[in-house]
Amino acid sequence: MGDITFFMFIIIIILFIMIMILYFKFKYFFYVGDAYIKLIQSIVSEFDSKDPYFNGHTRKVNELSCEIAKRLGINESDFYKNMKLSIYISQLAKIRIPEKILYKREKLTEDEFNVIKKTPIIAYKITENNYFFKKIKNVVKSKNEKYNGRGYPEGLLGEDIPIMSRIINVAEAYDAMVSERPYKKPLTKSEAIEELKNQKGKQFDPEVTDVILEILLEEELNI
Repeated sequence: MGDITFFMFIIIIILFIMIMILYFKFKYFFYVGDAYIKLIQSIVSEFDSKDPYFNGHTRKVNELSCEIAKRLGINESDFYKNMKLSIYISQLAKIRIPEKILYKREKLTEDEFNVIKKTPIIAYKITENNYFFKKIKNVVKSKNEKYNGRGYPEGLLGEDIPIMSRIINVAEAYDAMVSERPYKKPLTKSEAIEELKNQKGKQFDPEVTDVILEILLEEELNI
């Protein structure tokens, strides 16, 4: 009996040691993952600051995207972490675009815009073989798809586009509308609201559009 008790004690000790090894292994693993994400955020923030027309763009898109997701009833904390990462990775992909195109002060030519349209594929290539990014590789790839199937790079239609991409799409578009660019003046909030209404069911998911309109109209009432 004593031998059996001693044997069970040894088994318990071994199991305890294995659990502790796994715990510290995964704790370190996720610590490295968080550090990796923070590094990307720092790089993108520095990248944004190079151009006064885009300074703060990534942060504003992330904040608006998160508010839309909350109002859609999305509660999973990982969703928000992955959405933020998708936004930052998509911005990071622009580093591969020639500066003469990226910072051009006039409207882009068709050929130049075709270069810009490569960014979703660049973002996908950054993420496709990286463990930390495996959940967002299709999000960054489809961020520029349109609800009516006329977007790029694959022409995905409707709910074939990940919901995360549909949220980022409308948030990013709105921020672009109301922001000044070298080649265009910003729209007023009222003008941007009308444009969002016009693109509901075309460029943008109808449900997601209704939510952003709700947010913007609430802001107008609170002014």
